[in-house]
Amino acid sequence: MKTLLLFAAAAIMSLSSLCYAEGVGIWADGVVTYKHPNGSLVNRDCQMFVPARGQGEVVLKCGQYSTPTSEFKTEKENGQTIFTVLFRNPAGAPAGSIAKFKGSYLRGSNRAIYYGDVFSSSSASASLETNENFQYAGGFMFSKSIGTATENSSPDLTTPVVPGDVTTVPFVDFLRL
Repeated sequence: MKTLLLFAAAAIMSLSSLCYAEGVGIWADGVVTYKHPNGSLVNRDCQMFVPARGQGEVVLKCGQYSTPTSEFKTEKENGQTIFTVLFRNPAGAPAGSIAKFKGSYLRGSNRAIYYGDVFSSSSASASLETNENFQYAGGFMFSKSIGTATENSSPDLTTPVVPGDVTTVPFVDFLRL
Protein backbone atom coordinates (compact mmCIF):
# COMPACT_ATOMS: atom_id res chain seq x y z
CA MET A 1 0.00 0.00 0.00
CA LYS A 2 2.85 2.36 0.90
CA THR A 3 4.52 1.61 -2.44
CA LEU A 4 1.30 2.34 -4.31
CA LEU A 5 0.93 5.70 -2.54
CA LEU A 6 4.56 6.60 -3.30
CA PHE A 7 4.05 5.61 -6.94
CA ALA A 8 0.86 7.73 -7.15
CA ALA A 9 2.61 10.71 -5.55
CA ALA A 10 5.54 10.38 -7.97
CA ALA A 11 3.14 10.17 -10.93
CA ILE A 12 1.29 13.32 -9.82
CA MET A 13 4.57 15.19 -9.34
CA SER A 14 5.79 14.06 -12.77
CA LEU A 15 2.54 15.16 -14.38
CA SER A 16 2.66 18.58 -12.74
CA SER A 17 6.30 18.96 -13.84
CA LEU A 18 5.31 18.04 -17.40
CA CYS A 19 2.51 20.63 -17.40
CA TYR A 20 4.94 23.27 -16.17
CA ALA A 21 7.58 22.27 -18.74
CA GLU A 22 5.06 22.43 -21.59
CA GLY A 23 3.96 25.75 -20.21
CA VAL A 24 0.57 26.98 -19.23
CA GLY A 25 -0.62 30.32 -20.45
CA ILE A 26 -3.18 32.06 -22.61
CA TRP A 27 -4.34 31.32 -26.17
CA ALA A 28 -5.33 34.71 -27.56
CA ASP A 29 -7.33 35.05 -30.79
CA GLY A 30 -6.46 37.84 -33.16
CA VAL A 31 -5.50 39.29 -36.49
CA VAL A 32 -2.14 39.86 -38.17
CA THR A 33 -2.27 42.51 -40.91
CA TYR A 34 0.49 42.83 -43.50
CA LYS A 35 1.12 44.00 -47.04
CA HIS A 36 1.10 41.15 -49.57
CA PRO A 37 3.72 41.22 -52.35
CA ASN A 38 0.88 42.01 -54.82
CA GLY A 39 0.32 45.29 -52.93
CA SER A 40 -2.92 44.48 -51.12
CA LEU A 41 -3.33 44.49 -47.34
CA VAL A 42 -4.10 41.06 -45.91
CA ASN A 43 -5.73 40.21 -42.57
CA ARG A 44 -4.93 36.73 -41.24
CA ASP A 45 -6.97 35.25 -38.40
CA CYS A 46 -4.41 33.78 -36.02
CA GLN A 47 -3.91 32.68 -32.45
CA MET A 48 -0.95 33.32 -30.20
CA PHE A 49 -0.07 31.22 -27.17
CA VAL A 50 1.57 33.32 -24.47
CA PRO A 51 3.21 31.27 -21.69
CA ALA A 52 2.59 32.23 -18.09
CA ARG A 53 5.47 34.14 -16.51
CA GLY A 54 7.57 33.67 -19.67
CA GLN A 55 8.01 29.96 -18.92
CA GLY A 56 7.76 27.95 -22.14
CA GLU A 57 7.35 28.78 -25.80
CA VAL A 58 5.34 31.44 -27.58
CA VAL A 59 3.35 29.86 -30.41
CA LEU A 60 1.90 31.64 -33.46
CA LYS A 61 -0.84 29.65 -35.16
CA CYS A 62 -2.36 30.83 -38.45
CA GLY A 63 -4.66 28.42 -40.26
CA GLN A 64 -2.99 25.02 -40.45
CA TYR A 65 0.45 26.43 -39.62
CA SER A 66 2.00 26.61 -36.14
CA THR A 67 5.35 28.19 -35.32
CA PRO A 68 6.74 27.86 -31.79
CA THR A 69 9.68 29.90 -30.53
CA SER A 70 11.65 30.36 -27.36
CA GLU A 71 13.25 33.58 -28.67
CA PHE A 72 11.42 36.32 -26.81
CA LYS A 73 12.07 38.97 -24.20
CA THR A 74 10.21 41.61 -22.22
CA GLU A 75 11.32 45.00 -20.97
CA LYS A 76 9.64 47.55 -18.72
CA GLU A 77 9.60 51.21 -19.67
CA ASN A 78 7.52 53.89 -17.93
CA GLY A 79 5.23 51.24 -16.44
CA GLN A 80 4.64 49.61 -19.85
CA THR A 81 5.78 46.07 -20.62
CA ILE A 82 7.22 45.82 -24.12
CA PHE A 83 7.72 42.35 -25.60
CA THR A 84 9.65 41.17 -28.62
CA VAL A 85 9.16 37.73 -30.16
CA LEU A 86 11.25 36.30 -33.01
CA PHE A 87 9.79 33.58 -35.25
CA ARG A 88 12.46 32.00 -37.47
CA ASN A 89 11.17 30.22 -40.58
CA PRO A 90 7.48 30.76 -39.79
CA ALA A 91 5.41 27.93 -41.25
CA GLY A 92 3.84 28.96 -44.55
CA ALA A 93 6.41 31.73 -45.22
CA PRO A 94 9.34 31.57 -47.68
CA ALA A 95 12.38 29.65 -46.41
CA GLY A 96 14.78 31.81 -44.40
CA SER A 97 12.08 34.27 -43.38
CA ILE A 98 12.10 35.82 -39.92
CA ALA A 99 9.14 37.61 -38.35
CA LYS A 100 9.61 39.90 -35.36
CA PHE A 101 6.55 40.84 -33.30
CA LYS A 102 7.19 43.87 -31.10
CA GLY A 103 4.43 45.25 -28.95
CA SER A 104 2.81 45.68 -25.60
CA TYR A 105 -0.12 44.30 -23.67
CA LEU A 106 -2.86 45.39 -21.35
CA ARG A 107 -4.32 42.96 -18.84
CA GLY A 108 -7.46 43.80 -16.92
CA SER A 109 -9.82 41.81 -14.76
CA ASN A 110 -11.91 40.83 -17.80
CA ARG A 111 -9.44 40.37 -20.67
CA ALA A 112 -5.90 40.67 -21.97
CA ILE A 113 -4.90 42.28 -25.27
CA TYR A 114 -1.58 42.04 -27.08
CA TYR A 115 -0.90 44.57 -29.85
CA GLY A 116 2.00 45.93 -31.86
CA ASP A 117 4.02 45.85 -35.05
CA VAL A 118 5.37 43.09 -37.26
CA PHE A 119 8.79 43.35 -38.90
CA SER A 120 10.32 40.95 -41.42
CA SER A 121 13.83 39.94 -42.39
CA SER A 122 15.65 37.28 -44.35
CA SER A 123 19.04 37.95 -42.76
CA ALA A 124 20.53 35.10 -40.74
CA SER A 125 22.06 37.70 -38.38
CA ALA A 126 18.67 39.16 -37.40
CA SER A 127 18.19 39.13 -33.63
CA LEU A 128 15.96 40.21 -30.76
CA GLU A 129 18.48 42.81 -29.65
CA THR A 130 18.51 45.04 -32.72
CA ASN A 131 16.16 46.30 -35.43
CA GLU A 132 18.98 46.13 -37.97
CA ASN A 133 18.05 44.03 -41.04
CA PHE A 134 14.31 44.30 -40.31
CA GLN A 135 11.67 46.07 -42.37
CA TYR A 136 8.25 47.13 -41.14
CA ALA A 137 5.67 44.66 -42.47
CA GLY A 138 2.40 45.25 -40.60
CA GLY A 139 0.71 44.92 -37.24
CA PHE A 140 -1.12 42.56 -34.92
CA MET A 141 -3.76 42.50 -32.20
CA PHE A 142 -4.72 39.51 -30.08
CA SER A 143 -7.36 39.40 -27.35
CA LYS A 144 -8.42 36.89 -24.70
CA SER A 145 -11.20 36.98 -22.13
CA ILE A 146 -9.87 36.24 -18.66
CA GLY A 147 -11.35 33.47 -16.53
CA THR A 148 -12.39 31.06 -19.31
CA ALA A 149 -11.84 27.32 -19.15
CA THR A 150 -9.09 27.44 -21.81
CA GLU A 151 -7.10 30.25 -20.20
CA ASN A 152 -4.56 27.95 -18.60
CA SER A 153 -4.28 25.18 -21.16
CA SER A 154 -1.24 23.98 -23.05
CA PRO A 155 -1.00 24.73 -26.78
CA ASP A 156 -3.00 22.47 -29.13
CA LEU A 157 -1.01 22.56 -32.36
CA THR A 158 -3.22 20.07 -34.17
CA THR A 159 -6.44 22.07 -34.61
CA PRO A 160 -6.21 24.73 -37.35
CA VAL A 161 -7.49 28.25 -36.86
CA VAL A 162 -10.68 28.60 -38.88
CA PRO A 163 -11.30 32.10 -40.31
CA GLY A 164 -14.36 33.62 -38.72
CA ASP A 165 -14.00 31.58 -35.52
CA VAL A 166 -12.26 34.42 -33.72
CA THR A 167 -14.07 37.32 -32.11
CA THR A 168 -11.82 40.33 -31.95
CA VAL A 169 -11.75 43.97 -32.91
CA PRO A 170 -10.46 44.22 -36.50
CA PHE A 171 -6.99 45.74 -36.56
CA VAL A 172 -8.23 48.71 -38.60
CA ASP A 173 -10.83 49.50 -35.92
CA PHE A 174 -8.12 49.27 -33.28
CA LEU A 175 -6.22 52.06 -35.01
CA ARG A 176 -9.29 54.32 -34.71
CA LEU A 177 -9.55 53.93 -30.90
